[in-house]
Amino acid sequence: IPYDNFIKHPLEVKLIEVDTEQWLDRLKTSIKEEIYQPSPITICEVPKGKGLIRPGGHLCINDRIVYTACVGACFTHIYRHLDNARNIDYSYCFSKNPYQEKWLSPAFNGWVKFREKSLEILKEGYPYVIFVDIAAYYENINILILMSDLVQIGCDKIVTKQLSSCLNRWAQVTGSGVPQGYSPSNILAKLYLNSVDQKLRDFGYVHVRYVDDLRIFCHSKVEANRTLMDLIKLFRKRGLNVQSEKLKVFRFDKAKEKIQGIEPIIRNANEHIIREAMKISGEDNPYFTITKAEEIIPIDIDNPSAEIIRDTFTAHFIDSDDFDKTLFRYLLKRLGKRKDDLALGYCKSALINHAQETRYIIDYFGAIGASGEMLIEISAFLYSEEAIYDYQKFLIYEWLLKNDFINDDFIIIARSLAFDNNLPIYLRCICKIYLGKFGTFSDLEQLEDSYSTCTDTFEQSVIICALTRIESSRRNAFLSRVSGDGEMNKRAVDLVKSGKALN
Repeated sequence: IPYDNFIKHPLEVKLIEVDTEQWLDRLKTSIKEEIYQPSPITICEVPKGKGLIRPGGHLCINDRIVYTACVGACFTHIYRHLDNARNIDYSYCFSKNPYQEKWLSPAFNGWVKFREKSLEILKEGYPYVIFVDIAAYYENINILILMSDLVQIGCDKIVTKQLSSCLNRWAQVTGSGVPQGYSPSNILAKLYLNSVDQKLRDFGYVHVRYVDDLRIFCHSKVEANRTLMDLIKLFRKRGLNVQSEKLKVFRFDKAKEKIQGIEPIIRNANEHIIREAMKISGEDNPYFTITKAEEIIPIDIDNPSAEIIRDTFTAHFIDSDDFDKTLFRYLLKRLGKRKDDLALGYCKSALINHAQETRYIIDYFGAIGASGEMLIEISAFLYSEEAIYDYQKFLIYEWLLKNDFINDDFIIIARSLAFDNNLPIYLRCICKIYLGKFGTFSDLEQLEDSYSTCTDTFEQSVIICALTRIESSRRNAFLSRVSGDGEMNKRAVDLVKSGKALN
């Protein structure tokens, strides 16, 4: 089951694994008998910086399997068709063997190649570079055109019919969009822009692309203007638009600086660490890597290499108003490894100012050792008016559960979230699990009472699992009463009886 989506619910896979074979057989049968119907998609508003949000999609586990199976049935055709785009499209690069389990190589590898190829082309003597970003790319993929593309390259029409049914069920705007956060969507997105890539190449333009981020290299300002005109026409035919705010035409020096991004800063920090590690190890190796260096250098905040990381973080974040997410994550990970709390104060405010970095911030908190005082500050943030993103609250409670962090405030806040039907189901469910694991007996009673008014099968299953701690005779009576309410409910009952529900 591909699990690169935004929401990773702790019970979803557990419920399936109660009897995986039976569940798969029933899903196969429903498809064969044409009674399978995709469920509605849950949209989680994921913060993406500057007050903007990304509509992350959460599919139920049945739909994820069917979606993956449909794209999997098309994959060898897509793989062969996109083979000639390897020197243009660097997003979500395919694995070398289309038949292996993992279709895609790590995304960061593609980004590095995208940057390196951009610099390589720039050196060939192009004085102008156009930087183009597509507005809301995944949301605006036209499903009818996408299905036509799949049929055109030889995909089975029965498969494309099922895929079309799913995508149209999940579309937030009629006829448009693929759910964000899934490998199958990334593969379909690669295919959808392939015709644009090929047309640009046929016109004689030189460009590279990473998902919806294009860089086109031009010999003159006139050529750049003509290129943009042709590109906008190509996009329009596919229902796409340029994001005007991010559209830039830069001369050589500025283009080089933008393409390099934070790489010179990271390289400078890495080179200091590598040189120091080579001295310690006595090894003179030009291919010495940062990973190997960090294995040799003791993780010690008094170590000089740590000082470089600290100085870099101070210069680019604490003493600067600029923010680069890649550099932030790079430095935060290394500070966390050293249990260095230098970034603690900055990260507390970053929960508000850079909510899109929440996952990395709370992982850093955990890495340096989340103390009682730090947990109090996190709970204070959840109480505050600044905690406006439901997805951010979900990430925090997911982290609290993973690390068994508990205080009275987290329980009080979970109560206010778990039973509010105006909130998204993914947030309600994670808070119900938190109450089931750490709440009072009164909380368990409220969970039990909420079952009768709950209409969602998965949420009912969560309530069943959350009642693991209730008094045994009362729990057994409840389990007996609800075990016949549906397949997932029965699975939840079995999971509770096995003692694995909240472990």
